Amino acid sequence: LLLSLALFLGSAFLSPETNWTVRALLSGFLVLAVAHPPAALLITLALPGFGTILGHMAGVPTLRVTELLIVGSLFGLSVRALSASSLYREAIVRRISTPVVLFALAVLASTVVWLRVLQVELMYPSEFLAFFFRSVTRHYFVQPADFWLVVSGGVILEGLALYVAVAALCRVDATFFERGLRMLTLGGAVLALTSAVKLAEIYIGNPGAIETLRNTPSGLRISPQIPDYIAAGSYFGLCWVATLGLAIAAGRRGIAWLLAGVPLIVALYLTGSRSVIAAALAGLVVLVLVLIRQRAAAARSLIAFGVAAVVVMVIGYPWWTGRDLSGVMARQSLHVRAELMKTGLRVIETRPLFGVGIDRFHLL
Repeated sequence: LLLSLALFLGSAFLSPETNWTVRALLSGFLVLAVAHPPAALLITLALPGFGTILGHMAGVPTLRVTELLIVGSLFGLSVRALSASSLYREAIVRRISTPVVLFALAVLASTVVWLRVLQVELMYPSEFLAFFFRSVTRHYFVQPADFWLVVSGGVILEGLALYVAVAALCRVDATFFERGLRMLTLGGAVLALTSAVKLAEIYIGNPGAIETLRNTPSGLRISPQIPDYIAAGSYFGLCWVATLGLAIAAGRRGIAWLLAGVPLIVALYLTGSRSVIAAALAGLVVLVLVLIRQRAAAARSLIAFGVAAVVVMVIGYPWWTGRDLSGVMARQSLHVRAELMKTGLRVIETRPLFGVGIDRFHLL
């Protein structure tokens, strides 16, 4: 695992597209990751949406910074887990989930299979291996040429490894979960401010632009840092529901977390995603059920605030975004999702064990 992580990390140092700023910052982060894995992972949890900003600040806009931070954090934890007597080693291997291992093996097998197919399409085996090795060791985090298939597989494996890493750190340190949740929500709140700033910039530059955007087929939708509106809205919605939980846990000091949730509500709303607003409402339902089970009557006012916020979003949605809540666009959106679900069920029916392979769903 260490060799694989080192191989990919080396591409950030060797790539001609990166610069000495990136190399120096990455070196410092790797030192931190080895010396204190929890600190590196907390930084990573706070910055998942800042990849575009950090890439531009470092002078390499195409650099996949978020993925680079995750791989760096995993590398540091793996180094510390080398020792058989290490607490990290015991926490990782003691209760690692069998489904995680099986899923990782399936992803690796699928990636290898489709790399063989890609080799037939592109060039002779010896030339292909040289091309593949050069792309992975020099361009993986910037521009991996024809090997985006490998990136797709890598992202799945990194997600599984991140799950294992967080679970291990929670076993080593009982406070890590809450600290990680705080970093995640604070990072989301800061990123959410950029959406509000972008809205203000548009209005100041041209007050009539807001109305113009509302009258377009897509409506008013703003997400300057995460291009995928649904992904951005899901991130902001997750962070917002978490701020409510943190506010409830903080008691009288919960007002600070409620204030942190305000930009998250605004940013969530600006994504213009109906499904995300519905998901936020579902998240509130889960939170209410948890509180009922715990008989936390003192949290009723906070839950009432959350429900009121979602109700206001639903009622004001057509007026604010210019998108219909239950008209033609909404029906088209539901139709697309229904078709995707039917296709997914067909995949399960025809390939119940391993699916159709990495990056093959939309093609097939």
